Amino acid sequence: MTLSHRKTSSQKLFASNPHPTQSMSNLRSIKTSVISTEAQRSGETPVLALLPSTTLGALPFPAFGKGWGIEQSSTALLNKACALILTAAALLLTPNLHAQESQPKALQALQTAVQSELAAAKSDKTNWQYHDHDVTAGHNALYQAIETPHGELRRLIELNGHPLDDAARKAETDRIAQYVNDPSEQAKAHKASAHDDAQATEMTKMLPEAFIWTIASETPEFITLSYRPNPKFDPPDMEARVMSIMGGEMIIARNGNRIRTLKGALTQDVKFGWGIFGRLYAGGTFDIERREVSPGHWQITESNVHIGGHALIFKTIGQQEDESKTDWKPSTAKDLREAEEQLHDAK
Repeated sequence: MTLSHRKTSSQKLFASNPHPTQSMSNLRSIKTSVISTEAQRSGETPVLALLPSTTLGALPFPAFGKGWGIEQSSTALLNKACALILTAAALLLTPNLHAQESQPKALQALQTAVQSELAAAKSDKTNWQYHDHDVTAGHNALYQAIETPHGELRRLIELNGHPLDDAARKAETDRIAQYVNDPSEQAKAHKASAHDDAQATEMTKMLPEAFIWTIASETPEFITLSYRPNPKFDPPDMEARVMSIMGGEMIIARNGNRIRTLKGALTQDVKFGWGIFGRLYAGGTFDIERREVSPGHWQITESNVHIGGHALIFKTIGQQEDESKTDWKPSTAKDLREAEEQLHDAK
């Protein structure tokens, strides 16, 4: 499984960052900024920042950025200490207990799905066109999107339930034309996309070790796995630390071993700068849905992110976004200029 929201030359899933020509992102997470070099020097818990979620293959997974750290609340630390004590006692009394290990069958199902997603990300170069309905606080937008081998263009066609007026349509036409004729902006977009692809792939590969996996239910068509943080997991970098505070479920389609659903939640509050600069609240959720838009081709069709918090006492932070993609068709645009022409009269 690859976790990212954007699709460029390969198929994505966890959510893609916006193309410079896009007004909205495809499953943005949180992005704040704070510095914690003193904490790093003193050996204290570093301060991490939540970055826009990245997509691996086709699945999005929130990622943490450099320069940030997470700090558990005192209550959470106390609870964790008690849990560790109880777990140690249980292990002494029952040596064969494997509460901290994944079920072998669940782990095998996950590993098979991960390999399927990574293989698809490398081999599936199909480009698509679709409608993208993106709803955030006070902003309800509908786009027509067209992918090409050289990137993607999106045109805003409705805002808050109404078609654009003539002035707004002209503004969209000018914006797209400016990007199509700006090689430097295109280069920046391609570089950012390649970075997200690589990061998403690495995050996907970490899934078997980062979480403890168990089977929640099975049907002839699907297997549902539950996951929770693996206390033995040692994240190799700042981005991977997000895995220490997430729990949820994954649904895998048996036909093709493809990831159909990924749901998760913050299992505890996350503080920025020990709470001075902000906090994300436990219970914040994300839900990524993927479907087979044509035989053998899987895409993110729906993403819902609802994470709340505050920064500097009063300012609300977090991400509240619901996005759905419909009307999938293979794209015939060979380059950005052809996509521009096709989008000119998009409705």
